[in-house]
Amino acid sequence: HLEDGSIYIAFRGTGDELVGWREDFSMSYRIMPSQRLAAEYLKRAVADPHIRYRTGGHSKGGNLAVYAAMCCSGEQQAQIERIYSNDGPGFCPDIIDMERYDAIRPKICRIVPEFSVVGALFEQGKPDRIVCSTASGLMQHDGFSWQIEGDHFVTCEALSRECLLCNDIFDTWIESAAMEQRETFTRDFFDALGAGGAKTISELSANGIDSFE
Repeated sequence: HLEDGSIYIAFRGTGDELVGWREDFSMSYRIMPSQRLAAEYLKRAVADPHIRYRTGGHSKGGNLAVYAAMCCSGEQQAQIERIYSNDGPGFCPDIIDMERYDAIRPKICRIVPEFSVVGALFEQGKPDRIVCSTASGLMQHDGFSWQIEGDHFVTCEALSRECLLCNDIFDTWIESAAMEQRETFTRDFFDALGAGGAKTISELSANGIDSFE
C-alpha cells in the first residue's frame, strides 16, 4: 500500500539459480505455467474499481507482471497506472497476442543495468532507465548491485559495448531459430552450464573458466 493510496503488486523473479535462468530462456518458445498463474493472480488482485494499481518485478518477475497485465480486462488495465520490468525478459511474438501487448506498452517502465542479457531477450525497444552496477558481466542482473543515491538510481547513458555484442548474437540466433531449435538450445546450454556441478550463477563464476569450459 503506497502513500498515494495506490497498491503495488510485486512478482518474484529469478534468483541466482541456474534453473531460474533456464525458465527465462524457455519463454522463447512457450508460455510458462508461472505466466498463467501470474495472470490469474493479478485478475483476482485488481478487485476494487476505486483503487489505482501498480505492478512489477525483477527478472522473470518483470515478465510475469507484464504478461499478467496483458491478460487483464480492459477495465482492469485502465486501473493499472504503471508496470515495472526490472531487467525482465521480453516476449516471443510468435506465442503471445501482440495486440494485447501493444495495448499496455505505454504503461511499461523498463529498468536495466549496463550489462543486460536477460532483460534484453526479445526486442523491447530502448530501456527507460539504464542503471550503474557495482558488479560485472552477468552478475549485474543482481538488483542488489544496482547503485543508488538517496532514493534514486545512478543511471548511465547507454548499455555497455560488451552487452550490445552479446545481445546482438542472441537476437540474431533467436530470430533465425525454429521453436524446436530454441527448446533444444535451452536444454543443452543449461545442461552444459551445470555440467561442472554449479547450481548458481555465482558458483559458475567462482569456479572460473575451467568449469565453464
